[in-house]
Amino acid sequence: MNGTESPQAEAVLWDRKDDVLVVYEFFDEGFVTAGDWAGIDADALLESIGARLRAQNRERAEGGIAPVTVTGWREPPEYAASYDVARWAIEFDEAGEPAMIARALKLGRYGYQRFTWIGPVAQYSETDSLLDTALAGHEFREGGSYADFQDGDTVAPYGLGALAAAAMGAEPGNSASAATFADAVAFLERSWIVVVVVPIGAIGVIAGLARMMRRRRA
Repeated sequence: MNGTESPQAEAVLWDRKDDVLVVYEFFDEGFVTAGDWAGIDADALLESIGARLRAQNRERAEGGIAPVTVTGWREPPEYAASYDVARWAIEFDEAGEPAMIARALKLGRYGYQRFTWIGPVAQYSETDSLLDTALAGHEFREGGSYADFQDGDTVAPYGLGALAAAAMGAEPGNSASAATFADAVAFLERSWIVVVVVPIGAIGVIAGLARMMRRRRA
């Protein structure tokens, strides 16, 4: 699949056999610098994510909704500069059931492509998953790669570290300054991205897509 510079354009890659999905989304926020990635602290991020979940669980309890707790990193945050890709995978416990969400951000000249993997925890592999297939098959259009950046291009008001931390649902101060983190959160909110690490909503949406696909296959 080729990436497209349009935030409205989305695609879904589906493995019928394993009922695993990867969702593609492009966000044209400009060139995202990666210098702040060096400040990523995986342990601190995980603690921050857990703290936010604990606070959210109190609200869930009031609504009679089962709690969600973070179990740990299935794949700690990693940035492969040679591929311009950052990725991570977090495991959760959702009402006593294992759950996981894995994401990758591929940087480009005009923004970044986000890949979200959702499926049965047992089907995920750090080196040979549908997420890897999606990444391997993706290319920005000619002139749109990260290496094609030129002086004068639009630059995002936040770095990769702040963007990733905000997308994970961490608190500011773990991997980037509060200012750049706030910029990243503001962007995510403008883009209708829920800045919450709880997988319930995402899993519900993807599960609905999977059910629809299974009905069409039948």
